[in-house]
Amino acid sequence: ALHDAEALVAAREDLVVLDDERRLLLADEPTGALDSVTSRQLFELLRDLSEAGNTVVMVTHDLTGGRYASRTLHMTDGRLAGSDHHTVR
Repeated sequence: ALHDAEALVAAREDLVVLDDERRLLLADEPTGALDSVTSRQLFELLRDLSEAGNTVVMVTHDLTGGRYASRTLHMTDGRLAGSDHHTVR
């Protein structure tokens, strides 16, 4: 059960399906207005979508989100500052 279903529904405003045929999903700060429990649930949902063959691109300042990603890119002053590959949990 969702901790705060209304908050998760509100987060959908920050999710954009750019290309349904190629299954590309963009998430721009999707957890900015969510509490920690609902944020975790959203990260898990995005991870599940990725594991199902969708491409998920998420931009966030929430470092917790990186734990759910197979790859993270780090930006500093608008430039690529590094990247990491992860084993998704």
